[in-house]
Amino acid sequence: TRRETPYIIQTSEGLSKTPIVQPSRVQMEEDLFGTSFSTSWMLGLDFKVTEEWYLAFEYGRLLRDTDTNIKVYQGGAQLRYEF
Repeated sequence: TRRETPYIIQTSEGLSKTPIVQPSRVQMEEDLFGTSFSTSWMLGLDFKVTEEWYLAFEYGRLLRDTDTNIKVYQGGAQLRYEF
């Protein structure tokens, strides 16, 4: 989730404006991630289709930051040949 941040800007007339600013799409904030990460995990299953061919599935969580609640998951399916 991208965080929108309201900034207060004082004008020369003594008024204040509060625009909503979106984070950069190309530069990551320095304090985006906290210092406490969770344990990563991965589960996988292989199914033997023939003598040399396997169908494999995997899924797991690579990252969960406790400060920002950012979660990164990975999943995949593969057709594998073993010789």
